[in-house]
Amino acid sequence: PVSNIDKLIKPFLINHFQERPYVIAKWAQTLDGIIGNTQERLFITDESTNRLVHKWRTEVDAILVGGNTLEYDDPQLNVRLVPGSSPLRIILSSRSKTFFAGKKINSLSGETLYLSPNDFKNSSGQFDWNLLLRFMYKELNICKLLVEGGSITLQSLLDSGNWDEVRKIVNTNKSL
Repeated sequence: PVSNIDKLIKPFLINHFQERPYVIAKWAQTLDGIIGNTQERLFITDESTNRLVHKWRTEVDAILVGGNTLEYDDPQLNVRLVPGSSPLRIILSSRSKTFFAGKKINSLSGETLYLSPNDFKNSSGQFDWNLLLRFMYKELNICKLLVEGGSITLQSLLDSGNWDEVRKIVNTNKSL
């Protein structure tokens, strides 16, 4: 079990020494490991897990998803099911904000920030999570970040090693 003091100290140490947000990777999956598809939104979680995720959102400064998740799932990325403030919404996509003009997220109160991975390339010309996270911490004052995916964004984050915690929800009653 993690104590309350550990919940405070670990993010502080990551912020202070690595100059980046404390990063939580979160996803929901079916029993057979599916987290989504490109045909339609895949509903994996139920009302109780949705409330839990909304509680987690109140505990972070920002929530990030990739452009494919925004396109196919059309999420709101806010807090509706529990009391608390919604975090800054961040969309990581090489597509422009106008591409997503009809999405729900653009009609909600609160700020949505669109960032291009092209703005965070390293000297080899590759997208670099280190650069993005440092920007988030130093320029946006984000100390805790929840990355909700989708699969490309999450895999890229996990491969980079720039994450501190994984929260995986598995629906044992659902398979595809």
